[in-house]
Formats: sequence, structure tokens, C-alpha cells
Amino acid sequence: MIARVGRTDLLEQHARLLFDLDRDGRIVAVNEPEPDPPPLLWLGRSREGSLVLGRVDIPDEVQGRGADRVAALAPWAGTPTPAGTSALDDLGVGGGISGGPAFRFPERLTAPPVDGLVVVDGSTAPLLEPSYPFTRRYVDALSPVTGIIRDGAIVATCTSCRTRPNAGEVGLHTTEAWRGRGFGRALVAAWHAALVAAGRTPWYSTTWDNAASLAVARSLGLELVAEELSLG
Repeated sequence: MIARVGRTDLLEQHARLLFDLDRDGRIVAVNEPEPDPPPLLWLGRSREGSLVLGRVDIPDEVQGRGADRVAALAPWAGTPTPAGTSALDDLGVGGGISGGPAFRFPERLTAPPVDGLVVVDGSTAPLLEPSYPFTRRYVDALSPVTGIIRDGAIVATCTSCRTRPNAGEVGLHTTEAWRGRGFGRALVAAWHAALVAAGRTPWYSTTWDNAASLAVARSLGLELVAEELSLG
């Protein structure tokens, strides 16, 4: 079941990008090529409403209790839900709570040019192999993929880490030796242009403790629209 509080259209759009759901709205799997197990409960909070999804093996009563607890929280104000929030601690699902912000993109992005920036295609995909063999293996599923070439190899990428025919989610990574050079902003901007040109909606989400990823979102002027929490 899907439990809703207030208006949840935007949250549902993102949830259906993040997860494979059954016809009753239960989480079946994470929408990735080689997914980790999905969370027991997923909570999305925006300024307009809240959405609670339960994994397929979670009883409806537990999911309903999660919805009641979320409804009891103060309206989301664009800041992290404090760790140890009592309304979420005793839901009977076990495990910890992790979460972070979700962002929407403006219509256009600008970023300083970076030499060696490519939208990966058949001719450049082999350059992923040294540092990004996983991306090389699933390059078609993760398309569009942008990369930056240095010394004959791709050393930083932006992929569609979760993808649907109508949407894609940023997956951004730079190898350690090449960090701190402003690659992230350029990679995401090029990825955004390629995704939008295909008629798809771009999304960007991260965790509250990922300072580098949050800095990229700020530098691109992305709009903070939700907080999303995974339990268990």
C-alpha cells in the first residue's frame, strides 16, 4: 500500500524512479542494475505532504503506523530530520535510519567548460574500463553517461544511476586523484542536457553528510524539494 499525507505527486514521481513497486505500491526492489536490498520503509517529506512506502514483506499495519508517525511530525521546513526522532524510532522494523535531500533541476544549467568532457558513446565507452568497469558493463542501461578523460581513461562520471523511460537520477563520481577540480558541476550539466534532450525528467538526490555532493547541487542552483528517509 501507499500511505499519503497531504499532496504527494512529486514524491510519488521520485519514488517510482527509485524503486520497482508492485501494483499495490509496495517496494519490490531498488531500481538499479545490481541492486542492494531495498529499505523496509521509505519516507518522503516535502513542504506539501508526506509519502510512506513499505517493502513487499512489511505488514500493512507497520506501514500505516509509519504514516501516522510521519503525520505527527512538524511540517518539513527544508532541513534534516534530527537523528533519534522519537516518532520514527519505534516502528518495529529494526535497522537504522538514513536519509538526505532530493532536488529538482532548473530548465537550464551553466557550468565552466572542462577539457576532455564527453557524452560516452561506443567510441569512448572502453575508456571507462580502468576506473569504472561497472559503468562500462551497464553503460546502455545507465545512459546518458558523461565522463572526463585524462591520460587516456575516464576519471570521473555522471550516470543515470536509476533510470526510467521518462526520468533519470544523477549518479556522480570522481576518482580520488582527480577530486577538487570542479569536474562535478560540468559533468552534471552535460548529463542534464543529454537527458532533457531525450525528453526525460532529471533528478538529483544525496545524503545530508555528503558535503561534496551538496556543494555541486548548490553550485548548479538546484531546488531542494524533499527529504527522503530509509528505515531498516
